[in-house]
Amino acid sequence: MNYQDLSNKIIELVGGKENIAGLTHCATRLRFNLKDEAKAQTDKLKATSGIMGVVQNGGQYQIIIGSDVVKVYAPIKEVVGEKNGNAEEKGAKKGLVSAFLDMISGIFAPVLPAITAAGMLKAVLALLVAFNWVDTASSTYQVINFMGDAAFYFMPMFLAISAAKKFKCNAYLAVLVAGILLHPNFVSMVNASKESGEAIKLFFIPIYNATYSSSVVPIILAVWIMSYVERFADKISSKTIKFFTVPLITALVTGSLSLVVLGPIGYVIGNLIAQAIVLLDQYLGWLLPMVLGAIFPLLVMTGTHYGLIPIGANNIMTVGYDSMIGPGNLASNIAQGGEAPLMNLAYACIGSAIAFAVAFIISLITYKEDNTETSLPTEDKKNEGTKMIHP
Repeated sequence: MNYQDLSNKIIELVGGKENIAGLTHCATRLRFNLKDEAKAQTDKLKATSGIMGVVQNGGQYQIIIGSDVVKVYAPIKEVVGEKNGNAEEKGAKKGLVSAFLDMISGIFAPVLPAITAAGMLKAVLALLVAFNWVDTASSTYQVINFMGDAAFYFMPMFLAISAAKKFKCNAYLAVLVAGILLHPNFVSMVNASKESGEAIKLFFIPIYNATYSSSVVPIILAVWIMSYVERFADKISSKTIKFFTVPLITALVTGSLSLVVLGPIGYVIGNLIAQAIVLLDQYLGWLLPMVLGAIFPLLVMTGTHYGLIPIGANNIMTVGYDSMIGPGNLASNIAQGGEAPLMNLAYACIGSAIAFAVAFIISLITYKEDNTETSLPTEDKKNEGTKMIHP
């Protein structure tokens, strides 16, 4: 398959690069934010070789490619450039739920490869230990273990980058804010404050005793507020000094707000979500994974499964495990994987039955024709004999 030609075809059929406001991808789909979805030629896209389908949901125009989605995404990205959607352009067209799902997918979809890599590293390490190839006390175990932990520990930095792109602000300043929340000196100060009971203060304002490694909600709130602070700083700064005043104001204001207000709010929200999930697990631990497993394929088709990813990630990073989202998703994937060969077998059996039926009908027709042809000479002989006896 020529991925360059397919990419050019897709750009043309979605209304041209001028109609593309944003573009991301997941494991199998190109996820467009189009300025005007009416310009997209959906029927022609569905009929194009290399495209498995088209889904319009959650404010996104999703083109299903399959496992080769990255090879199609890269040429399109070269043509359209860095576009991540413009909330002002699309705000009137999208409802609150659609806008929220679009935000979640835009922030979490780019981070999934890092989470996947970390999870697979942990799985490989578990297998090495299970087969007694690696001792848990060895340095090899420790090294692979922290390699797997790295993506989760520094999750705020990954989310800062994707959130900055989504909220249209400087990604490097967003990573700086994440670094402020994760700095080892701040972590040491929090631990010392918890032991001594003496509050950490920024001037006269107390700072909540919380650490933000592996957190999800605080950095998203911080980058969202930072997008407004940065625009305000750019507006009030003189052109001659804007180069250093905008980063200074943005970092100082957002960093302070993150430590004093936004971080604690996000920390509390994350803990409340985790506690709610633990409560559900305690009393209805069997129900939610079963329901999620049943409807997960439908959620993936519509793109709404991205709304569940932060909950599962928050559970892992807050209580250390996820007994709801992950198990439901895993069971759904295993069921779909088991269904595929069974469906192929069923289609093969149906095909064989149809072939047998057709062959049987044809053989009956052929048999009747053969009998008719065989009986004709006998009749002729009788007629001939009759003619001889009675001229």
